[in-house]
Amino acid sequence: AEVTGRERPTARAPGGWHQLCPTKYIVPTGTDDENWQCDDAQQEVVPMKAVTEFLFPAPAKRTVGSIIGWWEKRRIPYNLAVGAAGLVSLTWGTILMVLPPMGSFVLFPWQGILVFGVLANVCYLLGPTVEILIEKIWGREVLPTGPVLYRMGLTFSVGLALLPALLMTIFWVARIVFTIF
Repeated sequence: AEVTGRERPTARAPGGWHQLCPTKYIVPTGTDDENWQCDDAQQEVVPMKAVTEFLFPAPAKRTVGSIIGWWEKRRIPYNLAVGAAGLVSLTWGTILMVLPPMGSFVLFPWQGILVFGVLANVCYLLGPTVEILIEKIWGREVLPTGPVLYRMGLTFSVGLALLPALLMTIFWVARIVFTIF
C-alpha cells in the first residue's frame, strides 16, 4: 500500500515503513530487533541518551512566549558548544603557529573573537524569529520547527567555529610542502 500525504502507517511492513514515535522511549515488542513499539509504559524501556535529548528536544508550545522561552533555555548550551569549538580552533591554531616551518608565537586578536561571539548570538535570534514567523503564517498546518532549526543552527555555528582550525591546518601542510619542494 502506498502512503500519501500525512498518513503514517502503524506497523512495519517487511522492508517498508516505520512508525514515528511521539514518545521519549521505544521498547522492543518481539524477539527480533525490527519490532519496536512506541510505548513508554512497558517494562523493558530503553531511555534516550543525553546527547539525543539535547539534539532532539521536545518542541515548544505554539505560543510566542513559549517559543522564545524554549530558545532562551538552550542559549547557554549553544554558547558553550560554539565557545568550545572556538577554543579548539584557537588552541590548534596556536600549536600550528609554534610548529615549524613557522616557529613563532602569534597572538590572535581578541577583537575578532569577541565579534564572532556577538555575531553568533545575533544569528541565534534568527531561530525563534523564523519559528514565530512560521507559526504566524502557517499555524498548525506545519509541525513545530524549533528542534530542527536549533540542530541546523548549532551544527552550522560549531562548524563555522572549527573552520579556522581546518584552514590553518591546510595552510600549515602547504607551507611544509612548499618548504620541502
